[in-house]
Amino acid sequence: MPFDGTEYTPDDPIIVIIDKVGRLICTEDHWGLGTIGRFDVPVPKGRELNRKENRYCPVTAVSALRHDGLDIKDMVRALSYFSRAVAKLSNCFTSTPRYNNAPGRTFSEIKILIAKARELRLADIFEKV
Repeated sequence: MPFDGTEYTPDDPIIVIIDKVGRLICTEDHWGLGTIGRFDVPVPKGRELNRKENRYCPVTAVSALRHDGLDIKDMVRALSYFSRAVAKLSNCFTSTPRYNNAPGRTFSEIKILIAKARELRLADIFEKV
């Protein structure tokens, strides 16, 4: 459908960031688990982040975009959409890294998370129109 939001790509920096995260985590081989700085999140053996392998979780993918000339405020706002998506999908509040690293988490669930973050942003854009 032309106006259902699936093909609409506004000139919105937050959508651009969410879409870039989706491209960085394009396959299961590019998805990883890990701890981020101050977060104490356990990681199952064999799924650790490895920068040489270009494996990312949603938070590290946003962080990897910092050299793309993106506004840091937009990056933080994009992270808030991932947090909101986690809350919607898990029916409780937990951090994005904790959601990503949960035992049994699958790649398809992470792709759904990215799609939900995009959907929430589009809903906010259309609400303002």
